Order: sequence, then structure tokens, then C-alpha cells
Amino acid sequence: MNLKQVDSIGWRYTVMKKQRSDNYFSNMFIKMTLVTTLLVMVLSLFFYIYFKSYNSKLINRSNEEIMHQVIYNAEQVHTYVRNYAVTLSNNLDAVNLMNGQNLSIYEQLSSMRALDLMLKSNPYIGSFYVYNGQEDMYYIVGSNPLIRRGSDFDPWAATILKKGSTLPKLAPIPRRMPLSETNPEQTMNVFSYVQPEYYLDGGLKSALIFNVNIDILLNQLTLGSFDTLDNKSFWFVSRDGGVMAHTDPKQFLTNAAEIPYVQDIIHSSEKSGYFVTEIDGVQSVVTYAGSDSLQWQLVGVTAYSTIANIAAKVNYITLGIALTMLVVGSYAAFLLAINLYTPVQKLQRFRSSHIFTLKQKSLSDLLLTGFPPKEGEWLHEYGITLDPGRPVAVAVMKIDHYSGFCERYKQSDRALLKYALTNIAGEIMSELHTCEAVDLDEDVVVLILNMEEEGKLSGNGRLELSRSLHQVLESFERYCSLTVSIFVSEAAMNLRDLPYIYKDALDLSNDRLKYGHRCMLFREVQFADSPQSFPIDHPLVEQLLGAIKEGKLEKMEETYARLTELVSKCDYNNIMLVISYISSAVFNQLHVMESNSTISFESGFSEFDRKIKSAETLVEIHEHFHGLFHVITERLGRNKNDRTGLIVAQAYRYIDENYADYALSPHGIAALFNMTPAYLNKLCRDQGARSLSDYLTAVRIENSKQLLGETNLTIDQVIDRIGWENKKYFYTIFKKHVGATPTDYRLKLSLTRLNQS
Repeated sequence: MNLKQVDSIGWRYTVMKKQRSDNYFSNMFIKMTLVTTLLVMVLSLFFYIYFKSYNSKLINRSNEEIMHQVIYNAEQVHTYVRNYAVTLSNNLDAVNLMNGQNLSIYEQLSSMRALDLMLKSNPYIGSFYVYNGQEDMYYIVGSNPLIRRGSDFDPWAATILKKGSTLPKLAPIPRRMPLSETNPEQTMNVFSYVQPEYYLDGGLKSALIFNVNIDILLNQLTLGSFDTLDNKSFWFVSRDGGVMAHTDPKQFLTNAAEIPYVQDIIHSSEKSGYFVTEIDGVQSVVTYAGSDSLQWQLVGVTAYSTIANIAAKVNYITLGIALTMLVVGSYAAFLLAINLYTPVQKLQRFRSSHIFTLKQKSLSDLLLTGFPPKEGEWLHEYGITLDPGRPVAVAVMKIDHYSGFCERYKQSDRALLKYALTNIAGEIMSELHTCEAVDLDEDVVVLILNMEEEGKLSGNGRLELSRSLHQVLESFERYCSLTVSIFVSEAAMNLRDLPYIYKDALDLSNDRLKYGHRCMLFREVQFADSPQSFPIDHPLVEQLLGAIKEGKLEKMEETYARLTELVSKCDYNNIMLVISYISSAVFNQLHVMESNSTISFESGFSEFDRKIKSAETLVEIHEHFHGLFHVITERLGRNKNDRTGLIVAQAYRYIDENYADYALSPHGIAALFNMTPAYLNKLCRDQGARSLSDYLTAVRIENSKQLLGETNLTIDQVIDRIGWENKKYFYTIFKKHVGATPTDYRLKLSLTRLNQS
């Protein structure tokens, strides 16, 4: 298949694909619009029918929940009043009024004022009475405070208190009470709570009566609860049908037991619920909720038309939403059809703007996995100029000194330089061959080349290819200041064999280790140079380890050079085997030396092995070994100097401590260190620049100078103190070191002190 055939196939494929795309768009738009319309209509009809009944149930359930909340609030208020009563019965002011006798008017008013302050903090209790049974005295605390003997102002109080032990304790008693003593006709509806206290014989000793304003209580309980519904009535009913509280004050304390729907509520086994019934000719919804602690039922009556109107509004809103969804859905179907149709166009625009990246990815897949089944379409789609029917070869280009390349340049700069190499190689080689350049990972750029029909790199063909590749190498070096090594595979018959010859070229690239940077190798030529195996010379390895123990750098380097003299004639695997063996042996020896002494070479095998394996050439490997040998020599020399310095310091210190001993001599000191005097003197001269005898003489002279200046000892006594045997010789040595005789030295010191004083 030639390029003209590939172009023809690609053109026909493009026309067919466009026709399929146009038909696809029309069919897709019609189907999506019909499905969307049908779906919206079905959903709209369903919601319209369903919401008609569901909305009523939902609103009634919501109303029932509100009723439960109101009854719960009533129970909380009831509990609060009871707790308040217990607290007040223990209050000192209340106790004083309930049990006090012969109280002064000042004491009575003071206690009532204190209790009035407590009452104002309570939102529910309108007033309360403090009854003193011993004096039959009532203290009324509230908006109209009074002190009365007897209960003419509130006959109910006198009646209820006369019941004695049968008096209901802290239970809400519904009643009407006068607003004030002066105007008894005006009343208010209250719940009265009685807290009595009895004598042991059962007589009433005292009592507290709390009056809860029902109107205020109802307002507090229903605050915000029924804003959304038009309630016809809202009331509390006792178990026997008595109206305990009502939004219509006229219904208070009436008997509703005969009302049918009230009977249904009283006899219902359910604690709460709702039902629809006709009340006063109006269809209404009755909602109720019960209280166990109060033994009451809370009843709410709502006109059904109110709920129906709300449900109708929801249905109208639902229909409006459905119509909106129909319009929006149709438009969305059109937009979706366009969006599903345009990916082909978008893909074309993407390919035109990212053609280089897509082409590189395709060529990379071609090298790694092989040629796809539909050759013509694939080549035309990605703009690849290779002819699948002609032989092909691969040239692998590796950037030299890659680790340094990564250190010098950022990731983005490295990508640009590799892009430059890819384009330089592609442009230069396209003048001679049909080719494609591929930028692979790390340091590799690959050239895929169409070769001559016979499928071999002939002498002239290889020479021309070599010249073009040299031009690539020189151009990249000139413009980018970087070098590459190039490795050319054998020629294969077609593109399907690319993965095999690419792997072969990669294997050939390992030979850069032997030939160095900027090399160019052809696989056909390298076959003629068959690799040799390399037997390791173990005696030479032992000599190298011996040189390491001795710390002789020249011997190390000489032995290493002899060991690796013939290694360059081996193949890559044999070279790395030999190098790995040598490095392992060297580091084992270093480990033994570190274990047997205090020396530390501060070199790790893992790090050194990583350097060796990442080295690109044998020269770099040799440099790493030479660097290691220098480190070993330096560490051994430093350790030797440290030991020598320690011996010399100990010898000098021994002299400092024993200089007065007549028998002290270099022979005796050397014997302490198991050395000859000559060797110890050599160490002292190397480290301290003075022999043992010179240092001993200097120490004795310095101590004699100190004794002459600081004591009244005679010169003979001084000589004796410093361990000197020959007096005449002492004078000679002293004058030589100090420049004066001992007598003159002492005289000069005396004159100096006199002048200073």
C-alpha cells in the first residue's frame, strides 16, 4: 500500500463519517424531543391527580403535628406551674404569711412586695392567694394586691378551702373569677391551682392558690402555630366533654359532650388524629391531640375549603412547573443533541491544535506495542508519513550526561530541549529518508526510518545514514550545547516488527558504556565484534584489598587498572558483573577494617552502587572508583596521624609529670610505648618538631627559671629539684636557652621587681 492509496482510503472514510454524523444528529434530536415531551406529560398528569389527595393529607398531618406541639407546650406550662408552686411554698416570705401570727402591717406588706416581684417574672400566673388558716387571712398578690379576713371578694376560694382533705392538690381547676373586688361583675377565665398544707388532725393550716390567665396561656401556646390556617375554633376538652379553654371565651365551661364529633374524639381509641365532618353546614377538618398528664383533648376545627384552596394552589404550581419543564426539556433536548453531535467537530479542532502530541503518543504506542490492524486509516488519521509496505529501521538517540542535564535544567526546559532534538532530527533525516521522530521518556529520542526495498543497510546506504546522523549530532551540540549518542538497529521488513528492533536498539545503547559519549553504533557492525567473557582475576582482587589495608593510593589505582584492563572488550552484562564484584569486595574489606578499629570511611555501598549503575561510560565508573580510593587513603592517613599525635602527646605528658626524675631518659620513655627511641624520636619530630631529649631539656629549663624567680633556693638546690645531674653542663645549657647564667637571670628578675615597685 502506497501513500496515494492511504490518502484515498482516508478521504472516503472522512466522507462516510460525516454522512453518518448528519443522520445521527437528526434521529437523535427527534427521539430525544419525543421522549422528553411524553415523560413530562405523564409526570404532570400523575402529579396533578396525586397532589389533589396528597396535599390534603400532608396539610392535615402537619396540622396534627402542630396540635401535638401545642399540647406538649401546655404540659410543660402545667409542669412549670406545679414546680413554681412547690418553690413558692418554701419561700420565707410566703411561709411568713401562711403561718405567721400577729404580723405587723409592715411585715405583711414587705412579704407581699417580695412575692409580687417573683410573680412578675412568671408569664403565665396572673395572681395568687396566700391563705393563713390560723387567722383566716387572705393575702392577694397580683395587679390588685389585697389583705382580707374572710373571702367575700372571691367566694369560690372560701368554698374550695372548706373542702378540707378532699381539696384537689395542684390540679388545674377552670373557673371564672372577678377582676377586682370593686367590680365583681367583670370576670376573667383562669385555671386555679391549690397547694394546701394540713395539721396532723387533718385540718387546713394554710394554702396557696395560683390563678393562670387562660387567654394569656392560649396566646402563648398557639403563638405562630396556626398562622397558615384559618382555624374556626381551638379548644381544650375534658374527658367528660367539659370545655376547659376555648378561643371563644363564651364557650368556656360549657358542656360539649352532646356534640357528635366531640363524642367521636372522647370515645376514640387513638390518642390523636383528624377526620372530615360537617359542622354548622360547613365541611370541616377536625384535628385532635390528647394529653395524658392533663387528661384533656386539644381540638382544632378548620374549614375544608382552606385546605382545598392550598391544595389547588399546589396543583396549579405543579401544572406551571410541568409546562415549564416541557419547554425547557424540549430546548434541552435540542441543546443535548447539538452537544452530542459536535464532539466530532471538537475532536477535529482538538486534533488540529494538539496534532503533535497525538502523533507522538501514537508513534510511542507503535514502538512499544506494534502496528494497529487498520493501517491506512491509522496512518492518515495521525498524519504519519511512514510507508507500512517498506522496510524500516530504528535509531535510538540518548542524551549524554543525563544526570547533569537534569540538574542544570528544570522540567519545562528539559522538555523544550528534547522537543528541539526531535525536530532537528526529523528535519535533517527527512531529506534522506521518510522518517518520524518520537520523544520518549527520560533521555531517549527515537527515529523511525523507512529504508531501501531490500531491507538491509548497505555500505553506501549506511554511510549516507551515518553522515545524516552526524549532522543531527553536530547541530544539536551547536544549538543546544548538548551531545547525544546514536544507536541504529537492523532493518525490519515492515512496521509490525518495530517493537522488536526498537528493543534491539535499546540493548545496543548499553554499549555506550564501552565506547563513551557521542558515539554512533550500528547493530550490523557490532555483530562482527562478538563480545568476550571476562574471568575475574581473584589474586589481583586480593592485591587490591591488600593495598586498601595498607592505605597505598598508587598501588590501589595500579591494581584496579590491571583488573579492568580487558573489561572494555566484554559485553555490557559482563562489564557490570565485574564492576559489581570489585565494588562488593572493596566495601566488604572496608567493613572489616571498620569493625577491627575506630576508623570510619563514611562511604555507603548502596550509594556507591547507585552511582556505578547510573554511570553512562566506563570512564565515569573509573572516576568513581578513583574517588573512592582517595577517600580511603585520606581516611587511613588521618587515622594514622591521629594515633601518632596521641602517642606523642602521651610521651610529652609523661615528661611533664616526671621531669625531676634523674633516671628519666628517651630509652625509658620509648620502652613504655614498646618502641625504639629512634622511632619515637621520629614521631615526636614529625608531630611536635622536637625530640624527646630536646623536650625534656626545655621542660627542665622552664621549671628552673620558675624556681629561680619565685623561690630563695640556691642554684644547687634548683638543679637538684629539676633532676639535673651535671652542674657545669646545666650552666652551659641554661645560658644557651636563656642567654644568661642562672645567677645573672635571678639578679635581672630582682632588679625588674625593684623598678616596678
